[in-house]
Amino acid sequence: MSEMYRSVIPSFRRDMRIPVHALVAFLVTAVTLGLAHTGLAQDSEFVLRGTIHAGATQMVAKDTRLAVADAQTLRIFDISEPEIPSIISQYEFADNILGLTLNRDVVYVANGHEGFQRLDVSNPSAPVVSGISPTRGQANAIAIVGPHAFVADNSVGFDVVRVIDDVARVGEYLADGFPRSIAAAGDFVFLVDQPEGLIVLDITTPETPEPIGQLPLGGTRSRVFVPQWLPGAPVPTVICVASGRDGLQVVDVSDPTVPTIAAQVPTSGQPRSVVLRAQEAFVLSETTLEVFDLSDPMQPVRVASHNVGTGAGAMAVNDELIFVAVADEILILARS
Repeated sequence: MSEMYRSVIPSFRRDMRIPVHALVAFLVTAVTLGLAHTGLAQDSEFVLRGTIHAGATQMVAKDTRLAVADAQTLRIFDISEPEIPSIISQYEFADNILGLTLNRDVVYVANGHEGFQRLDVSNPSAPVVSGISPTRGQANAIAIVGPHAFVADNSVGFDVVRVIDDVARVGEYLADGFPRSIAAAGDFVFLVDQPEGLIVLDITTPETPEPIGQLPLGGTRSRVFVPQWLPGAPVPTVICVASGRDGLQVVDVSDPTVPTIAAQVPTSGQPRSVVLRAQEAFVLSETTLEVFDLSDPMQPVRVASHNVGTGAGAMAVNDELIFVAVADEILILARS
């Protein structure tokens, strides 16, 4: 039997010879198909452009400015030269900053029990609160569309606040549960209410938001994320929700009256911060920054990842840079 085995194997090897170039092509194709099947793609590189020595619980970036909230303290940095970022403004609020939006010379803040506040930073060395709108409970998040802010209240829904000229409360929405997160784009507000889930509201008439769609989220504490949107741009048809139980999920809102879960995003850890830009989702877990392509909402594909160490929390993204808060430091990263 052993002699037969030895005589057959050489013949088999001669018959099955494969050119080296064909074997390499086969292996590359197999690996590529395997990655595509698992929702992963070859990771692109990130480069460290600079650091900021500051803590951050909330961050938002726009153009050459980065607004950083750390408990009650707001700092604004000039990031036009990422290698040497410089602080240009600082302001102390009376309560913790729970929501933050930046519009060049104006910062909008959800300031807990102090309500909604508009901070004028046109003179960065002397920032001044130029408008206040008290909320009925605790202001914990903000979404801005045009001249209106939609300010989530931790216990009673959200307020509609006019943010131009004299700041004033002009409308409201009373939720059945506890609002946890809010986002907006075009004529729609997306509210996460616990335990009601995701609620889509039509804000064609901003003063009287009208609920038009709902997606149960299992009663868990969740957050909602919408692609950064500019007036005149198409309204996004894909958003994301994140929860401690279900992780990050893609939600199809092409029909806002019937929002549906399209896919689970295969993140490496529990999402701590998420930013959507165009068709990409930037996701920060405790140790890893990942970027996912959502152009096919039913098959998210990871296109980049980077280990940022331990203790990651807040994140912000602009057209060129990614800002990641780790312990008492903010990493300034760029894709190479």
